[in-house]
Amino acid sequence: MSAAAFLQQAITFLPILLKGAVVTVQVTVLSFVLSSVIGLVLALMRLSPVRPVATMGASIVNLIRGLPIIVQLFYGSFENAVGNAAHEACGLKLEKSSLPAMRNSTVRIVSKRV
Repeated sequence: MSAAAFLQQAITFLPILLKGAVVTVQVTVLSFVLSSVIGLVLALMRLSPVRPVATMGASIVNLIRGLPIIVQLFYGSFENAVGNAAHEACGLKLEKSSLPAMRNSTVRIVSKRV
């Protein structure tokens, strides 16, 4: 491959790579914020003086910490596939998200009115 051909391909694919980098940063920030909020809520539940709330918080933390991450990933992907099929079977229409960063990866549910 000549240098001119390489530069032409680099110029062609650079915008796509930059969009991917922007989406990666957006997903990272969103994950950080959501995990911080969920972690704070679970920590406060564990510190609660109300025994059932503290027990539930400790149980959730122990369950998440005890399951291997691959099992959690399989469960999440399986639930997503089953959930999409169930929504379609119930007559719910799935549409692509309107968020620019998530347009190709997420769906929102819009019910059909009869």
